[in-house]
Amino acid sequence: MDRRARFYDPVSWTQALIDTALAMTFVAQPGTVETNNGDGTVAVRLGIYYQSRTKNEDWKDITPAALIPKALIVFPGDDNFMLTTPVKAGTVGLLVFCDRCIDAFWQHGGSQTQIDKRMHDLTDGVFIPGLKIIPNYTNDINQNSAELRTKSGNTKITFDDANGVVITSTNVKVTGNLQVVGSITSGQGGADQVGLQTHKHAADNTPPTAGT
Repeated sequence: MDRRARFYDPVSWTQALIDTALAMTFVAQPGTVETNNGDGTVAVRLGIYYQSRTKNEDWKDITPAALIPKALIVFPGDDNFMLTTPVKAGTVGLLVFCDRCIDAFWQHGGSQTQIDKRMHDLTDGVFIPGLKIIPNYTNDINQNSAELRTKSGNTKITFDDANGVVITSTNVKVTGNLQVVGSITSGQGGADQVGLQTHKHAADNTPPTAGT
């Protein structure tokens, strides 16, 4: 029992009611995926324990942390385009809990009537993958260009106005026809560069002269 409820004090009593309401108002929390449900939702384990007060007025963690069985995955994009990443067990992200019931909206889109009158409920969460905790943080973030990359940085696409698009990878595979508008230069750079538009092989199959 809250000690403020043991005696009549309008201010303390009102504050106790506010604290109780706030404790049941869910806004956002970090979490870790346990299962990808395969329907655009994931089961997520909350990253922060809830607590309960003991009879000695001590606080105790409620374990295990709550499991959200269905949270909608948020990928950047719209109805026709999206940027996806693998979302699987162990993926860390941010759970955002909507103000109202989102069941009908999830099923039909548009503007829908609330199926349930719940507010700030754990069942109305959406999951945004990519929240970085200290053990998984990458320090070598490019501060001058935008990048789409793996954690190691060995495979990445870098782009900015100065250098255009730069692809770094051990292998690049293109499925389909490749059309290039503009010049193509191959080689390691410097004197080894070969322009494909002017490159010619000798009749006796001798190696081509670099730069021709």
